[in-house]
Amino acid sequence: ITVAEQEIVWEQEFENIQVGDQIELTAYATSGLPIEYILSDNNMASTYSVGGKVYLDCLQEGTLVIRAIQEGNNNYYTAVKKTKTINIGNPDDIENICTNTLSSDAPIYDLVGNKVKVMIN
Repeated sequence: ITVAEQEIVWEQEFENIQVGDQIELTAYATSGLPIEYILSDNNMASTYSVGGKVYLDCLQEGTLVIRAIQEGNNNYYTAVKKTKTINIGNPDDIENICTNTLSSDAPIYDLVGNKVKVMIN
């Protein structure tokens, strides 16, 4: 019996991640063996498992690097590691930007670049 190759598949995109978000991590090994996740900063986020699924708990704002690994076993070689970089934002920042913008004379634009009139009561 020979040892087989395996790979990690991780097509997950991370956008608009905020402090307090809990996100299921969806990487998997083609061997069916479990994935282990290593975080660049355990104070910024942590992982936990529920019902065979692994979740990322976002604790602080900043940039986080997550590595998915699968070390193999007697039947499978170690898989090439996959890495994702996540920017965790602070949900209060959006409110602060909106509040500061509305109270200033700065112009406001919509998502396609058109200037918008804002009525402040």
